[in-house]
Amino acid sequence: METFRNYFYKVFTLMTRIVLIFEIINDFRSKDTYCLSVGLAAILLTFLPKLVEKVLKKNNELISFLFMLFIFLASYLGTLKRFYAIFPWWDSAVHFLSGIILGLIAFCALKNVDIFKNTESIKFRIFALISIISFATLCGVLWEIYEFTMDNILGTDMQVVELTGVADTMGDLIADFFGGTIIGIYGFTAFKNKTNSPSKYTKNF
Repeated sequence: METFRNYFYKVFTLMTRIVLIFEIINDFRSKDTYCLSVGLAAILLTFLPKLVEKVLKKNNELISFLFMLFIFLASYLGTLKRFYAIFPWWDSAVHFLSGIILGLIAFCALKNVDIFKNTESIKFRIFALISIISFATLCGVLWEIYEFTMDNILGTDMQVVELTGVADTMGDLIADFFGGTIIGIYGFTAFKNKTNSPSKYTKNF
């Protein structure tokens, strides 16, 4: 099963890079500088999991796969293939997935930091729950700040303010919050006791 997961992840990563390369070539020919920049940034980001793995000397296939899936859904389908415009719910779905990914990153950080002695205590579990949700939501807030800044500098409308007012921004943040909450609740349960420790459920974390 582990070999299949590894093979599937490698194939999915390769296919994502291939479709991005074709899109970059097409955008270069059509002189679409915006989509070209998105495509170039996306394909560079596909190498980020390997870079993190080499720096931290740890491999997490689940987070790496979800990150690659996020790039495919957000950058390739969402931006380059205009899914954000075609499907009004696409943006919220991507933010929900990003909340899950960010929640998992926070969960892994709490699991692997050695400064916590009693991770089975109710105090630590509540701390983990709040920390995971807060991290996922904070990253969502920082992203919205980035979109707001770009809109004011470049005159774009990444936040879709002209069409939805603040509804798009709030919808994105709520989706980030719920994605992080799912992992927060999981972390709260997983840290419950030694027999139900995170390592039992998440051997790859």
